Amino acid sequence: WAPDSRRLAFLSTCEGGESGQPDVFVATVGGDFASGKPKIEVERLTEARGEVGYPEFSPDGSQVAYWIGDENVHETIPGSGTVWVVSAAGGQPQRVGPNFTAARHPIWSPDGKHLVFIGYTSQKAYDTSSLDWWLAAPDGGVPLRTGAYNALIHAYLRARESPHIGASIPTPRCWSNGTHSVIFSA
Repeated sequence: WAPDSRRLAFLSTCEGGESGQPDVFVATVGGDFASGKPKIEVERLTEARGEVGYPEFSPDGSQVAYWIGDENVHETIPGSGTVWVVSAAGGQPQRVGPNFTAARHPIWSPDGKHLVFIGYTSQKAYDTSSLDWWLAAPDGGVPLRTGAYNALIHAYLRARESPHIGASIPTPRCWSNGTHSVIFSA
């Protein structure tokens, strides 16, 4: 939901074209609820370009962040995901962190000036030294490596390790405004 509680970003394949891949849509709820005559308008924000994941409104409701990639492909595979931001009013999506070989699961900072996401920088597969949570401005700038991967390993909070692909990193899910903490499960 957007902060205004009138718009909802969601995924749908209803207009995905021949590819059948989901697009990001925004439903705006208006009209008169008291009289039982609500009005819902739906607008597509993205064109089908691959599997789309987890659209999330910025704290001010002006932008939507999402990622394109396959949830079933390990995050340490180059090309397995990209993070994007698009205006909630529509327009051309902008890639966040174009130098990442893989990126996924963006969440907004409480002030809307940054995103935290899982990022990967190696050209080789399964190089966990290149895996971390990254902090980046949605409109460019140099991304900052947070060191979360090493901190989570030291706290024994990494995902299960596989002999073929190494360890995973837990997915950031929410950036708490009051405590400036990122909430995740492991």
